[in-house]
Amino acid sequence: MKNAIIIHGTDGVLEDHWQPWFKKCLEKANYQVFVPQFPDNSRPNYQKWSQIIKEQLPSFADGILVGHSAGTTVILRLLEEDWFPKVKAVVLVGTFVNEKLVVNQDWYDSEQFVHLLPKNSFDLAKIKAKCDHFYFVHGDNDPYCDYQDAKEFCQKLDGKLVTIKNGHHLGSERNLTELSEVIDLMKQDKVI
Repeated sequence: MKNAIIIHGTDGVLEDHWQPWFKKCLEKANYQVFVPQFPDNSRPNYQKWSQIIKEQLPSFADGILVGHSAGTTVILRLLEEDWFPKVKAVVLVGTFVNEKLVVNQDWYDSEQFVHLLPKNSFDLAKIKAKCDHFYFVHGDNDPYCDYQDAKEFCQKLDGKLVTIKNGHHLGSERNLTELSEVIDLMKQDKVI
């Protein structure tokens, strides 16, 4: 059985929105799906979260990685790591690659993402080499993660983009419980 992981976003919990449904879809496709609750998730820390993945979870070689918001950042950074294996597919939901939209939020704390985002830019060539299929799912009116940034990353990684009209951040505020469009694409591509 191959492995998959779903990585929650900032302040995320295991039962959030579409994640339980997505887990069931992957399990039906014979994946063992891990949905860890990461510590200090209001201040995502890549080093802490990646250590947990490296030391406490099985290999995701030829597996599937799914992330929401800050979880997408963790996935992109994992794919840059020499120790992390090549995977079959990555699903990035509400891709968070910079703070440009969150800095204007009343809840924003300038230290909140300092241990999540890379110091420099993402190494897109290395990321692209570590995955066969990229799927981006993004709300066209996401107030936290820029839609244009997601489209640009998707193009650079030769991914497929699913745009959710008025999808917001594809979290609890939208009450989105399924992401059937991306599952359909994964089936078409024989990923699942």
